[in-house]
Amino acid sequence: MANKIVLVDDDPIIQYVHRRILKKYANQAVVQFENGSDALEYFEGNGKEGSPHLVLLDINMPIMDGWEFLDVVYEKGLNHDMTVIILTSSVDILDMEKAKKYDNIIRFEQKPLTAEKVGAIPILLEYLEQD
Repeated sequence: MANKIVLVDDDPIIQYVHRRILKKYANQAVVQFENGSDALEYFEGNGKEGSPHLVLLDINMPIMDGWEFLDVVYEKGLNHDMTVIILTSSVDILDMEKAKKYDNIIRFEQKPLTAEKVGAIPILLEYLEQD
């Protein structure tokens, strides 16, 4: 099964912008959710299928924020095939430091995603190039 990109962000405009940017690089569908709770349901049903996931995760969201999502993912052991890029509007140094505590977070980026940022994140390009 092909690797999947999962976008978790509550802002519909940001979701639209990110889908458009990602679509320029590949026709691969991006699975998207508006909060951590909905994303968690997805991973509880699909997280153990052995297909790696690259998660583009916002931090500040209603219902379940990005940190709560990650905590539950770790508690339930769903993080084994998950690589995370924090994609947020937060510029808080405490958020940047907190991200270092999760071994599957590989990058902390400011929103929005741009073509330049996509080009500077090799693992994102790898996921986009797969069918």
